[in-house]
Amino acid sequence: MTDRAVHYAVRGLVAATLACAIAAELAARVVLSHGSGTYFGLLVFLPLLAAPGALVWRFPQPKYLTLWALAGWLATLVWSIAGAPYQYERALPHWLLVSTPVWMAVALVQFVAPLVAALAVRTDAIAPERALFALRLRRIVVLVFAIATIVVVTCFAFAGSEGMSVAVYTGAVIGPGFAVQWFPNRLTAVMWSVLCLPFAGLGIWLWATFGTAEHWAVHVVVAGLGTIYVLVVLALPIICIVTPDRSVTDSSARARYRSRNP
Repeated sequence: MTDRAVHYAVRGLVAATLACAIAAELAARVVLSHGSGTYFGLLVFLPLLAAPGALVWRFPQPKYLTLWALAGWLATLVWSIAGAPYQYERALPHWLLVSTPVWMAVALVQFVAPLVAALAVRTDAIAPERALFALRLRRIVVLVFAIATIVVVTCFAFAGSEGMSVAVYTGAVIGPGFAVQWFPNRLTAVMWSVLCLPFAGLGIWLWATFGTAEHWAVHVVVAGLGTIYVLVVLALPIICIVTPDRSVTDSSARARYRSRNP
């Protein structure tokens, strides 16, 4: 991903997060009582969630995107425990106008920001003989993060605050992917696969025990998490086994030589 593309992606992410936060604040001002604890909670939580975006706007680098995501996780967990809306507020006619932009902002910070960070990591420090292997690992990481983003956005859009449990679970599954993205070697890849095994087993057990609903969003979540299990538990070890340590340039040069000299 080029520097200009990263620059535009980061600024678009910051602008989208700020737009969702402003929309949620305006909707809360109209829908909720101004003396409501939920209203005051949103007045504190949303600025804390969006404010680090100013630093990311100024310094569009992977480490700042990652720090923003971690700060967003911390702020969201605190808000979910201390500032979750009351049941009667969730039953208000226009509550979705408040909750939808809130959870969209949360999804942007917690999952889209790490995805952009993964795409922005430079590959200059990789040794030439391991360039092909690192490239394949990083493609798996980006694909996993993209699928996780779709899963969590779907949960937040259709389940609201109940989707937070799925977001925490998904974040725990893909979290070690940061180590693979920054240090693409066989050790980090195998460790990610091993750490994912209990989550995959738990997910399969839950699916077999409780089944799934008929709503299409549930099928998106189940299929997305299942694909992540396959990529991390199966695809990563296979890549570690079948990918030799040779440079991309060497392999392409040999292919051109063989095609010219059959």
